[in-house]
Amino acid sequence: MNYIFPLLAVAITMSLFVLYAMVRQNFGRSGPTE
Repeated sequence: MNYIFPLLAVAITMSLFVLYAMVRQNFGRSGPTE
C-alpha cells in the first residue's frame, strides 16, 4: 500500500489549492454578494 500516501498527498494539495483559490476570490470581490 505504498501508492496510497502519494495519492493522499496529491489530493490534499489539490483540495488545499482549490480552497485557497476560492477564499481569495471571495475576499477579492467585496461587493453586494449576499
